[in-house]
Amino acid sequence: MATFAQSFKIVSPTLGSGVQGPIPTDFRTSEGALASSKSAQSIDATSTVQNYPLGTRVKAVDPVLGEAEFVYLTGVASTVAGDAVTFKGDFTTVRDNGVNSKGPLAIAMSACVASNYGWYCVKGRCLVNIAGDVTALPAYLVDATAGVVDDAIVASNHVTNACLALGLAAGGSAIVGTADTTPANKAVILINDPYVVLAV
Repeated sequence: MATFAQSFKIVSPTLGSGVQGPIPTDFRTSEGALASSKSAQSIDATSTVQNYPLGTRVKAVDPVLGEAEFVYLTGVASTVAGDAVTFKGDFTTVRDNGVNSKGPLAIAMSACVASNYGWYCVKGRCLVNIAGDVTALPAYLVDATAGVVDDAIVASNHVTNACLALGLAAGGSAIVGTADTTPANKAVILINDPYVVLAV
């Protein structure tokens, strides 16, 4: 089996994203004015230049994982691809350690560090960093381990609207329904605008 690498390609803006016209080489500001042409930024790329308005949402398709939705955010120190982050109303991110953040959750598609810009998955299936072997259970953020999720109950938090895929191990294993395997310490997560709340 081959090790799987995500390969999302942008197909369209989402309703209300503020983006009109060609995607991803042009965009309009939230006021509707045509902005200067910017370089296209792929889903798995980090940029030191802001190429889209913060909060822009697009749909993209991966041949194995299918269609997913992504939001354009600013990065935060130490972020790596697959990290779970929370984001605020100004579209800045916090690399969640399971204690210090509650709010909307997204999965980093690149190593998007401070003063950088990148795409974060908010709907659909994508790869997420895991603390250990996982089963198909609701996702919890792991205390004091920034950016990773687990299937063990963590009293300080619970990720709503998210579920880890069955049969994926920290050492890498087959993605359900395919011959591909996940990279070590990653699993497939299915999310639908997830949110971090206090676990009960």
